[in-house]
Amino acid sequence: MGLAPETRASLLLRLKDRSDSEAWELFLQIYQPVLYRMARSRGYQDADAREIVQDVLLSVSKRIDTFESKRQSGAFRAWLSTI
Repeated sequence: MGLAPETRASLLLRLKDRSDSEAWELFLQIYQPVLYRMARSRGYQDADAREIVQDVLLSVSKRIDTFESKRQSGAFRAWLSTI
């Protein structure tokens, strides 16, 4: 996921609060386009890429509590790529 920007640890902490709509909106602004480009670059058509993005975002919302920052650059992106 080399196209993704660094994700602030503070944003990731805020995402664990599912009611923090501001944090989720910011996360979507950052990662929705990245995930879409990734899906498209793997040959998926527009509709399929959009569905994949939605599936990944849903998985993130369900599993963000399991993410543990190791204070390493790219740790979140590595975790995200496993989803």
